[in-house]
Amino acid sequence: MINTHKLRNQAVLFFILLLWVPFGITAQIMTVQGTVMDEKNEPVIGASVLETGTTNGTVTDFDGKFTLQADANAHLTISYVGFTTQSVAIKGRKMIHVKLAESTQLLEETVVIGYGVMKKSDMTGAISSVNADELAKRPTTNPVEALQ
Repeated sequence: MINTHKLRNQAVLFFILLLWVPFGITAQIMTVQGTVMDEKNEPVIGASVLETGTTNGTVTDFDGKFTLQADANAHLTISYVGFTTQSVAIKGRKMIHVKLAESTQLLEETVVIGYGVMKKSDMTGAISSVNADELAKRPTTNPVEALQ
């Protein structure tokens, strides 16, 4: 009877240890903070910061700062319209500072539309532009009527 009780205790202990093993194997999730600046050391507001290969991401705030929960060994992809996309390895760091380089080639191929951003080559349909001087010449008080 003593051997059965001892064997049962060892089996329970072994089972508990087996349940604990997956927690040590899983990836280490950590909080990564950082800033995204341009070449003039000005903050890039609204830059996309994405953990590469996942849908886990965020955008930078007014000061170019971001906070993201990510795997300690992941790579971050930082992108913004008019700048070259950059990939940065976290390597266990808690603070990351990124400086984005301007890309005039990408900017010339980009058209900002009312519901997003598209490449010029993908653009279908008519595009019109109106400047403030033309709107001021219209004899109306409603800006929507002036656009019509």
